[in-house]
Amino acid sequence: MITREQMNEVNQFLSGKNLPLDLKVEIFDHILEQVDYKIEFEIKDFATAFLEIEKSWQRDLKMSRRFMWLPKTKIHHDTIWKSSIEIFKKSFSYFILYFIVSVTLMLYNKTLASNFLFAIYCLAIIVFFVYLIFNFKIIRTIAGNRDKKNISYMQGGTQAFYLSSIFIISMILINFDNRFDKYYNFIIGLKNNFDFTQVGIGAFIIFNIYAFGWVYGFCYYLQYKKSIEYLQQKMNLKL
Repeated sequence: MITREQMNEVNQFLSGKNLPLDLKVEIFDHILEQVDYKIEFEIKDFATAFLEIEKSWQRDLKMSRRFMWLPKTKIHHDTIWKSSIEIFKKSFSYFILYFIVSVTLMLYNKTLASNFLFAIYCLAIIVFFVYLIFNFKIIRTIAGNRDKKNISYMQGGTQAFYLSSIFIISMILINFDNRFDKYYNFIIGLKNNFDFTQVGIGAFIIFNIYAFGWVYGFCYYLQYKKSIEYLQQKMNLKL
């Protein structure tokens, strides 16, 4: 049976690794299981067992800096990358459905397409404000300095939900009819004459990059919320 003092030693080992809380808890539990196994089944004392475990984690917990970000462990970098890829795949499948429907409607009926897009973006903003009101403490950890309270490896990607919602309001919904006309004319011009214009390309990018960013950020947010709920149950996390 591992004592509280020994648990504190494991916790101290993980301190200073710039690990987000959810990843730290996961690694902490895993190390305790490994140490406990060595003590119980390999009949080793705690010091010997823990030293062996430290060496086995040395590569994954090696600190490194990538680009201008703060140094992170290899397992932290790898976990963020793997999560980003999985969420990107899920988000893209939702986005491509929206994109196909919206473009098809523009080719079929301008008014119907305009109403559809306006409703979609309004719905996105309504969803954002609902979460903002009922989960304000969580949204605050996204919008603020995420390094101040390093809760989850999902935290950084979740900012796309917050930022895309703001840009949808300012860059799409305000003066929507005029912005939609530019997007619509670009799609029709592309269909009829394969015509590219700088204004049209800009409208195309704005309408789609923020739509994808919102979906991507929302998928991240749902996972982030699950991490917070897990930590609240596990260690009574206070936001």
